Amino acid sequence: MEEEWTIQFDPDFERNFRKWHKRHPESCDQAIIRIHCYLEKWLNNPLLARGFNLPGWIHPEGRGILAVEQAGRSNLAEVRLYFWPDPATHELWLIRLGVKPNQYADIAYCHEWLVRHHQGHEDQDPYP
Repeated sequence: MEEEWTIQFDPDFERNFRKWHKRHPESCDQAIIRIHCYLEKWLNNPLLARGFNLPGWIHPEGRGILAVEQAGRSNLAEVRLYFWPDPATHELWLIRLGVKPNQYADIAYCHEWLVRHHQGHEDQDPYP
């Protein structure tokens, strides 16, 4: 049996999450619910083979970075939770949470984070 995936947090993620959670609590909560759903129903599901399709609410953002969109009512703020699945360690790194208007800056932050914290891994398959 393969090693189970776990969630890890970038040290700045907690501060970043608190900032957006104050403004958009329900949207942020929905994004966290979805990341847990992805962890349990996709990554830690022994019935899914390697190379499966991502759920429609997860989007690749380049260099192995993925983004989760929140679910829920249509009047929620559009938030994105950016993460990186490390196939070598089976760790799902939560990097950043942000709103749609800031997505380009958030994606750039995540790409820089990957270079700073996990050099050498960015060329690995982003779809574990």
